[in-house]
Amino acid sequence: MLRVGYFPNARNLSDTVMIYYTAGKLMNDKTSYPPISLLPTLSKILEKTIPPKIMPSLMERKVIPDHQCDFRQ
Repeated sequence: MLRVGYFPNARNLSDTVMIYYTAGKLMNDKTSYPPISLLPTLSKILEKTIPPKIMPSLMERKVIPDHQCDFRQ
């Protein structure tokens, strides 16, 4: 994925499940079931491992503008 520069869309999809939350609500109340998104494990691993490896070269080449605050340490 790094060599080609392509991250498959299937890796970005999440499974949404409804889990009963018992904070004094009734089981038949639809607000008792907040949605929980389960992301693919590979996607989560890549999001944590890739940025630290490419950030030095991005900063060196000034790919990220100076006025951008996101994606910086």
